[in-house]
Formats: sequence, C-alpha cells, structure tokens
Amino acid sequence: MNEMKYKQTPKLVVTAKRLAGEHDFNYSCLDEVGQLLAVLTSSIKQGTIAEIGTGYGVGTAWMATRLKNEVSLISIDNDKSKINSVQTIFHQKNVKFIHSDWQEILNYAPFQFIFADGGKAKEQHPDLLVEALEVGGIILIDDLTPIEYWPEEWKGMTDKVREYWLSHPHLQAVELRVTPKNSVIVATKVR
Repeated sequence: MNEMKYKQTPKLVVTAKRLAGEHDFNYSCLDEVGQLLAVLTSSIKQGTIAEIGTGYGVGTAWMATRLKNEVSLISIDNDKSKINSVQTIFHQKNVKFIHSDWQEILNYAPFQFIFADGGKAKEQHPDLLVEALEVGGIILIDDLTPIEYWPEEWKGMTDKVREYWLSHPHLQAVELRVTPKNSVIVATKVR
C-alpha cells in the first residue's frame, strides 16, 4: 500500500506549536482540524474571519497561512498573557488579536467564517454566533467526541451542542470525523 505524502507543516504553525509547548498548553487544535481550517480559509476571498479562543495561536497559524490579503482574521482570548505571547510570532497586517471576553468579537460582525474553538460560546450562546455569521458564511465547531467513544457517564444523555448545530433551521450542517475519535461540525448559514 502506498503511503500518502502530505505537505510540510507551515513554519508559522510549527512556531505556534513550539510556543504552546513552552507554556505546557495542551488544548491547541489537532493538525487534522488545522488542515481543515486552512482549506476553509483559503476559499474566503474577502470579509472577516473570527476565532474564539486564541490559545497560543496554533489554529490562528493554520488559518493565517492561507489568508488572502482582502480578508481580516480577528482572534480573541480572555487570557492576556496568551495574547501577549502570540502577538510576538504574527506579523501579518490582516491578523488582529483581542484580549477580552469572547462576546467583544461580535462588534466586528458579520463574519464570513467563525472558528468557535475556546470558551463556551458554541454551547451557551450559539444564537449569537449564528446571528454574527453572514448568509453563506461557515462556522466550524471542534472538540467533539463521536458518540460511540463517549464515557459511560455520558451515555443516554442529549448532546445539546450537536443537537443545536446539526438541526438549526438556518444552517446546513454536517459532522465530519477528523480522526477516529475526534469530530467537528461544519455548517453554512443558508438564510
């Protein structure tokens, strides 16, 4: 069987991963999610992208490597030390970092793309995210565990995040496996 060959990981992503490692931060997006972010970002020709939960910039780096000049990327995190660290490795004029509660990013809406990574926005305030998304815009919800891998204590419970995002009347959504034990929801706003 032939092994698939992948492009080399972008230097900015390697730098962001190193920064996360230096801070013992283990919550950066998976490479598979990062590659999906890069693909989705590369299709956006103009407008604004929002990232909720900068962390140490790994997801930001995946998106920034494919960002077109006419597109702005705004990433927000409520941890000032993370924002200060991440700003030292990004030098693109169209990438901006904000230290604040995630709702501050709504002042920059509407968005062509939202990566709802950190915080509780995708769980506690999903309607605000849908409102902030342009018709035709895309949202990516990550950090989902496929149901067959749920721990015993979760079995039989309703997954409110999946239920909301996969059945919202204004969204066309699909759940995708990025690894055998990790999935994401990708949704586009249709009205």
